[in-house]
Amino acid sequence: MSAVHSCILTWFYSSSKKRTALQGSISALDNRYTEPTNALDAKIHGLCVAELVTECRVGKLLPEEILTTYGKIALAAHKHSNCLTDVMFAETLQTTCIKDWACGSRADKSAPDLKYGSPLLGVPIGIKDNIDIAGHDSTVGLSRHAFNPVEASAPIVRLLQDAGALLHVKTAVPSGLLGVETHSDLFGRTTNPYNPDFSAGASTGGGAALLGCGGSVIEVGNDLGGSVRIPAHFCGLYGLKPSIGRLPSLGCRGEISPLVPMVVGPMAARMNDLAQFMECAISMQPWRYDHTCIPMPWRPSHHRNGRKLKWGILRSDGKPYIQCIIPPSPACSRALETVIKALKNDDHDVVELCAFRFVDAHTKYVSLLSMDGQVSSSSATKLKNQFSRGETVTASVAETLQTIQWPRIFKDILAYISQDRDPGTAAALRAIRTATITEQYDLLAQCQSFRAMWHQKWEEEDLDFVITPPYPFPAIPHDTTEQVTLLSCSLTFLCNLLDLPAGVLPVTHVDKAADVLSSNSNRDSLDPLAQRAYTVYDPEAMHGLPVGVQIIGKRLEEENALEAMKIVKEALGGDGVVFEPRRRVH
Repeated sequence: MSAVHSCILTWFYSSSKKRTALQGSISALDNRYTEPTNALDAKIHGLCVAELVTECRVGKLLPEEILTTYGKIALAAHKHSNCLTDVMFAETLQTTCIKDWACGSRADKSAPDLKYGSPLLGVPIGIKDNIDIAGHDSTVGLSRHAFNPVEASAPIVRLLQDAGALLHVKTAVPSGLLGVETHSDLFGRTTNPYNPDFSAGASTGGGAALLGCGGSVIEVGNDLGGSVRIPAHFCGLYGLKPSIGRLPSLGCRGEISPLVPMVVGPMAARMNDLAQFMECAISMQPWRYDHTCIPMPWRPSHHRNGRKLKWGILRSDGKPYIQCIIPPSPACSRALETVIKALKNDDHDVVELCAFRFVDAHTKYVSLLSMDGQVSSSSATKLKNQFSRGETVTASVAETLQTIQWPRIFKDILAYISQDRDPGTAAALRAIRTATITEQYDLLAQCQSFRAMWHQKWEEEDLDFVITPPYPFPAIPHDTTEQVTLLSCSLTFLCNLLDLPAGVLPVTHVDKAADVLSSNSNRDSLDPLAQRAYTVYDPEAMHGLPVGVQIIGKRLEEENALEAMKIVKEALGGDGVVFEPRRRVH
């Protein structure tokens, strides 16, 4: 047998064995997790974070009862959407905080404040596959990391365990984390909880599908360029990418470049749960767990003092359709217009921000991802080496790898030729390349200048927040990442480049009648990359899928960003727009 065939068989065997092991773990669970849900389950499932913690503290609920409820639904969610990579039901009840909690003995009925004791006691939380939990794999969706349990838990995991959370499952990611669809040879495809023909997003797609089906209260993922926000948008959830340093991010596998750190961030099915989680997590003093965290306690937002806020709307760079950027689809534009109308009706000041070139942000961010300071290698090449021979490389990774291997002079010539006809391709060709140390420093200086420009623009406009579509489309069909490309993530990349807190909240659902492409949509004026991306947009097939918006705040002001999300949600409610989830399996 040749070495090539041997490698392929090793990968295939490892993937098959891992799926069998997961199914075996599920089959070995106590029978109570496979019983139908009952009245107690319905009651528990209706409780928010604050209520779950209080019920545990006063002795009305046991963590075991909560785990039974969410264990049942998590298994049903996995059957529905293939969202799990590991189950830890028995193990989570043995963590020190939960094990030592005797019903009533430590309950303090006089102190309901969640900032004391165990602020997340009894709250079921899913953990993204690439976050280390001692004794479990962090596969990053790749077969070579299967059956290689890590020795120590990530700081965020230890923080959550000390806070009393029930870390009951690990959730699926795409191979190598890159892409906008969660699919790997190791675990298969994760589907959208609204429609199995569509993507749950990536790379926190497994967690989004689990939340969308009701199998957890919080998902803790990480965001490299939209990995929390895009799945939240696709699955009708609330998600937050904090600034670097607010939550512990060490112990997360799969970082592509040290120049672009991963940022741990949460998702939730309820807005208040998202905000409550962030406050509770920061009350645990994350800087005691991770030295890279900023010692910054939670600061209550003061945006409720009666002052109406000023919101900037970003959707173009001043042209009818954004050159080098895929313009928002009718469904995403309608969601944005719905929010604008609601804010104006609530007497807020809403202004259009037109003089902004997204292509500059996108090019700089992709350059940071692909550079590692060496002429002879790149972060993308290192990523390729993580794939076993024969293992499927995602379309996003394959395209990057192919481009980066071309000689620089060839890419420069192609970029020059393509600039007028296909500016999107030209930008990508200039961005994806290896770099010398000097070039890397130059790029970092350019990024700092770009951040300074953004800050100046924000101050000149006297903005409180900025609103954008999180993604040009609702959830995309399976196997279409090659059409949309990573260019579709420009609006989320922007916030990572600028290190700004950014949240996503659901607004509406795709309407096959209201969201059709009009005859005057100027689609033919789009550059070729954008035209190719628009081949995935089909409002008839997408009917009923959720659509959200992205709220961007000032750096290290997560409290205000979350408050802004609440204000938008309330303004929508005042306008009669209430997002109703249309999924969940029980």
